[in-house]
Amino acid sequence: MNKVELGSLIHTALRHSIKEQEKVVKHKSAAQLLPVIQRLAKFNVDLEEWYSGKYHLRENDRCNYFLHQAEEIEAEADRISEEIWEYVPVSLIPIFHRIRDRRVQIEKDDSYPRQLRAQFNNFRLALLEQVTGARFLENNANLGEEVERIMVQYLHRRLGNSVRILRGGHIYDYENSRSDQIDIIITPSNALGFCPADTSDGKHNVMIDQVIAAISVTSRLTPEKLRKRLEELQRIPLFKQKAESYLGLKDQPWPLCYIVGAECEDLDQLEKVWREVGSSEKPPVMILLLDSGYIMQRTFHAHDGEPFHQLASRGGIYAGLGLGWIEIQIAARNTWLTNQRADWIGRVQKQLLDLELSELPVSDPKREPWGWGNRSLHGVLRWGVTGKWVHNRLFVTSILARESLSIVEATLLDSTKAFPTDGIRDYKFEPRWFKQGVHAINGNFCALEEWIDPRDREKRRRRIAVFDSQTGDDVTSQMTQSLAECSEIEGLNPVLKNGP
Repeated sequence: MNKVELGSLIHTALRHSIKEQEKVVKHKSAAQLLPVIQRLAKFNVDLEEWYSGKYHLRENDRCNYFLHQAEEIEAEADRISEEIWEYVPVSLIPIFHRIRDRRVQIEKDDSYPRQLRAQFNNFRLALLEQVTGARFLENNANLGEEVERIMVQYLHRRLGNSVRILRGGHIYDYENSRSDQIDIIITPSNALGFCPADTSDGKHNVMIDQVIAAISVTSRLTPEKLRKRLEELQRIPLFKQKAESYLGLKDQPWPLCYIVGAECEDLDQLEKVWREVGSSEKPPVMILLLDSGYIMQRTFHAHDGEPFHQLASRGGIYAGLGLGWIEIQIAARNTWLTNQRADWIGRVQKQLLDLELSELPVSDPKREPWGWGNRSLHGVLRWGVTGKWVHNRLFVTSILARESLSIVEATLLDSTKAFPTDGIRDYKFEPRWFKQGVHAINGNFCALEEWIDPRDREKRRRRIAVFDSQTGDDVTSQMTQSLAECSEIEGLNPVLKNGP
């Protein structure tokens, strides 16, 4: 398995585990949950060691070791939760099941697409290492120039002689409007930009209709720097004759604009700034951070054909695909400007889109009992759509006991208890609560485990309720009142089977 991909999975698990620890620390009964907090703290330290590649266990044992620890921590949380009669959600097991399963899957997957994603990730990490080395330059101006040079040399290696990659300059239109200083300008190889100093790698002045891409480069991108660079790119003159010269590009940005940074503190904060001050009509096309990932402007079309725009971000093992998108977009734009045919571009773009598909968030079926609502139980009885956790081992739900299109009318209610509206279901009274998934059947009759005042530690009461599955009515015979478990109904005499 690729170490980068394994590292990304472990990093995701570490971040998730730290959030779980934070939830427990902030719980109102944190003092009683101290054993769980202590175990989570040690667990996170060990997990960080694994992420750093220093853990003493053999590689094949590590996943099983952490899965076993996760099971013990969850069991401890469940025990204390029941003891204090409060819900204390701790979910660790599913993400380590994901790591175990993904390791097996990735080890068997030697396909070209997976290799392509790994290769772009290697390119990203190599560029990041070069920038790290450049930081030994004490002068910030020298560091900035080196980061630009690193990016220029990478693009030269990847794009070859099909384009000219210029070490910065200005972009003009034919009305003498001029852009701010641009770090990297890319044009077709036959473009007529000129260098005032007439040096091989000097700054160039280029007309807007000859520009493929404009790239702003920085060693570290902060929200404040992002605002400044967005403003600079948005001052690039418009190509007013674009629709006449390139009809197929009339709705596309010109030029392609990118912001490339080596590092940032928080990719989510940068996305937030872009949402605040940017729009689909303004540059850039993408923000790429070598240490974090990328944010990309995307255009989709609704069923009625109307376009809509949104920002999409990717990180972790998908971060290197940002470099792939820059390359393919520049190559595609170059074919338009030079009137070349390149059918392969569309196929590579589709491949990048497929590689971008990230895994679904890890869900915990034990903590998120999706699918329990409005399911058939027996006869007219159905599991209800309202539920709540009492403690980690007890989830209670309402019951639908009548044939009705209205969920509220079909729900069994306790007429002795008022129920505040939740804005979703307008119950007049509080639903009766039953332990989800626990029931037994005897003929037309169904036994359920009912909880009265389930969250009140002092008043809570458990009983076995029996219902006629044909009518949805309670069965209150003396025989059913003595039941201690749902399963006991299965042993009652045939009289009960045939009805009261």
